[in-house]
Amino acid sequence: MIYAFLSFFDDNGGAEMFGYPISEYGPENGKGRIVQYFQRARMEWYPELAPEQRVQLADLGSIHFDLLAAQGKVDPALKKPLAAPGIIGDVPLSVK
Repeated sequence: MIYAFLSFFDDNGGAEMFGYPISEYGPENGKGRIVQYFQRARMEWYPELAPEQRVQLADLGSIHFDLLAAQGKVDPALKKPLAAPGIIGDVPLSVK
């Protein structure tokens, strides 16, 4: 693991949360983004972002859904837009 991924891994639950690394870190197929795969996550490196935001988790659910849709295995119309953070449907997650 590169230091930034290791730091994120350690600070956010480690192996219990992400599982163990299942790949080395390296560029994602032609996209130039540095990634590393874990049993339950894919970490991505965004050097253009602020230091505390440079390691991001991939949206594996959407990636998998899009792959299945491209193969004709699911109807792309089933995919719902993402809700704004802090909201489930029309219900806010906190009361102000």
